[in-house]
Amino acid sequence: SKAVQFDSMKNAGTPTAAVSEGAKGLSGAGKLFFEGENHLANERFDDAISAFKRVLSEFPDDTEYHLKADMEIGRALQAKGDHAGAIRHTSQLVQKNPKMPNVGDALFLIGRSYKESGDRAKAQSFLKRSESVAGDNSALKRKIAKALSELEG
Repeated sequence: SKAVQFDSMKNAGTPTAAVSEGAKGLSGAGKLFFEGENHLANERFDDAISAFKRVLSEFPDDTEYHLKADMEIGRALQAKGDHAGAIRHTSQLVQKNPKMPNVGDALFLIGRSYKESGDRAKAQSFLKRSESVAGDNSALKRKIAKALSELEG
């Protein structure tokens, strides 16, 4: 099922407009990141993964976009149905950056990937871990609650 939300992109139907609007005045890493977001929004998952990997390899010192791109690789893997790849990639990201600002989102992505691959116990474990670090992120808390209720239902 393609119930994936790409809320970070405006104008997703107009690829070049979205990239040029979002990328105005950005660094090379930022432009490449928005290119990846555009591919992701248009369900060109392999192109998105490629763009995000280029952010990592070509701009290793760009603190603003490095973690974001790494996280988006996990989202793209999950969106294209590679749940094992999403779990592996995002788990490594969390292990390398346990205090990253969006660790709750990363744990949620891992939990959702386990859910999609049929491992209910691991899904529940990661969703509960995500819930424990969600803080005041109400959107994440709603997603977690929905996923947990689907597991229990």
